[in-house]
Amino acid sequence: MAPKSKSKAKKYNGAAASSQTISAGRFTRASWDTGTGLSVPLTPEKSIPTELLANLRLCRTVQGALRLLRKYHPDTSMAVWNFLRLANIGHTMEIYALDGKTRLKRAEKKWNEELAPRIFGVSNSGLDGLVDMLHLSGLIDGAMGVEAEVDSTLTDIVDVHWIDPMTIEWVPEDRNGRKILVPYQRQFGLPTPVSLENANFFWVPTDPDGDSPIGNSPMAAAVMAADFQMQINFDMQKVLHNQGWPRYDVAVALELALTSAPPDVKADPEKLRKYLTQRLTDIQTYFNDLKPDDSFIHYDDSKIQLVNGAAGARGIDVRAINEGVDVSLMSGTKQLAIFMNRNQGVTETWGSVQFKIYCSSLRAMQRGSKRIIESVARLALRVWGIQGKPQLTYNKVDDQGEKIRQEIEQARANYWSFCQAQGWVDENEAAENVVGHKATGTSAQAQTGGGDGDGEDGNGDGDS
Repeated sequence: MAPKSKSKAKKYNGAAASSQTISAGRFTRASWDTGTGLSVPLTPEKSIPTELLANLRLCRTVQGALRLLRKYHPDTSMAVWNFLRLANIGHTMEIYALDGKTRLKRAEKKWNEELAPRIFGVSNSGLDGLVDMLHLSGLIDGAMGVEAEVDSTLTDIVDVHWIDPMTIEWVPEDRNGRKILVPYQRQFGLPTPVSLENANFFWVPTDPDGDSPIGNSPMAAAVMAADFQMQINFDMQKVLHNQGWPRYDVAVALELALTSAPPDVKADPEKLRKYLTQRLTDIQTYFNDLKPDDSFIHYDDSKIQLVNGAAGARGIDVRAINEGVDVSLMSGTKQLAIFMNRNQGVTETWGSVQFKIYCSSLRAMQRGSKRIIESVARLALRVWGIQGKPQLTYNKVDDQGEKIRQEIEQARANYWSFCQAQGWVDENEAAENVVGHKATGTSAQAQTGGGDGDGEDGNGDGDS
């Protein structure tokens, strides 16, 4: 049963929060919690999928298919790995007073040293682990959701729980003459879903359809591409086994076989058929039992020759097929060639451009998790009795090569040097824009006189 709601007078404005009041306890339930009192052991052992393509086609939902593919399909797994590792390379939480300028160091310390390390306690990975799960569910399930569990005294947050978006459903209900969508969670063992209207529940969908809170997985299009790729690989495996290597062609001389048959067999068509079939079976068994270093010893009624298979004839262009499949798969997984080991012929400049484009898509997903974490932080400040504005900033991914970075810095230095030479800025302003501090020395132009005339002393008259 969900805990009773306790509220404070002050309203709370969160990210898709289902309640404007603070509630104690937890309303949602983890997937491993059966609610029946029976313990279900969890183990890290994973069975090896022997029929990945067949299992994929048994999945009833896009999200279920993507959860399967991201574990066992190489390209989908690589795409998810790239996204998760680059989207969470560290962050900084800053808490400001209501004026938006004064840093609240005590509140920041309480968040960074007390609450953030114990968040998402089920994995013991802290806030970083929760951010990874939010990004993963936003990428695979099309939504991010958490519930903040507040203690019974409403003075601290016990934990922040990740919510499986696939357990959430939204029901239109009337509230004060308005039709709103109320979130519910389907929980194992309960006949009806549990309302999250009074829970400290925060939700951000990914690319929702219009006014719907249901998001869309950015990788949904990868399911069909992965299915087609695996089918193509399965078909090519058959062709390769059948035609890819040289094979032996054994011809049995029918006339000699008929001549060597006993007279009673020759006179009976049925006996003759069985005799010839047995003869072929004996030869087949003989060749199947040969070891790699055995010699061929046989009667002269059999002729053996080596057939080169596909090596001597042109068949289907497998490379062209794979390239076409790769394009669909990279588009479906929202990856660029340099991230999927398809970067043949890519220059450093074009690789840097691809990296920059990819990092832009990472920032789009980070905005959703940033909104949720900041909402949790605002709730934490409320229960701590602190008035402040939290601001989460993700560390920027270094998306420029060292050569390009040096060229940009050199161009900036040349620009401000030109501005100083023209008299538009002084040397201190130029230095601050190039190196970040005032000038510490005298420019070469000032040391030599710095004039624009023809004389050595800079006065233009040529006299010493």
